[in-house]
Amino acid sequence: MKFVGAHVPGEKDIQPWLMERRLLQHAARCSYMLSKGLVKDDKLADYYHNLGFLCADQGKLVEAEQMYQRALQGKEKARGPDHTSTLDTVNNLAALYADQGKLVEAEQMYQRALQGYEKAWGPDHTSTLSTVNNLAALYKNQGKLVEAEQMYQRALQGYEKAISPDNITTYVLALNTILNLGLLFERQADLAKARTLFSKALRGFKQVFGPDHAKSETLRDHLYALDAGVENEASIEIKECADDLQVGPSHLGIKKPP
Repeated sequence: MKFVGAHVPGEKDIQPWLMERRLLQHAARCSYMLSKGLVKDDKLADYYHNLGFLCADQGKLVEAEQMYQRALQGKEKARGPDHTSTLDTVNNLAALYADQGKLVEAEQMYQRALQGYEKAWGPDHTSTLSTVNNLAALYKNQGKLVEAEQMYQRALQGYEKAISPDNITTYVLALNTILNLGLLFERQADLAKARTLFSKALRGFKQVFGPDHAKSETLRDHLYALDAGVENEASIEIKECADDLQVGPSHLGIKKPP
């Protein structure tokens, strides 16, 4: 368990998916051992967290939930419920619940992570703002569009305060929030605001990734389609393709292994 968890690729690894595929079979064995009560050591919380990330990244959501739950139990016991490491697992578990369609549980976990991050880091720390963005996305999926807009606006204002308005267009997490707010306005048929935000996000993606990167091309094509829809007053078709626009991660601030 410890050996496999220690080798899950982290932030700095190149081509992490290659190692993830190699480790997946071993992770499945770890999950089996855990389910059968064959693992007794409670000092493996960080390794459980890593295995949860591995399983979630590879689409093994049931196994990921099992690992994150065990990690959370261990961290709460060893470090306390408000430790930032504990909150990182709470945040990842919330994202997992959202992917599983467990929206009530996801909201509870995001709210817990948000309150903890606000207390530990402050309301405008980037970790706090990533959770604000994720909670906004959850509200959008629940159809709570007013709450979603409030949270996206809060995240965007926080990034402007933390990084400065001139620099957020080169900060990827802020760009994703700009994009997400644009998609929300598009869903609400406020196409003028949506276009303004899409244009701002596109400038940032071109600067960060280059004009020919898939992220830039996807957003540029979507912006062209939006312009065509405005000219032809064909907003229904544009709304239908908005949810297909994926140029950023579905969840921000997922805590990967170091």
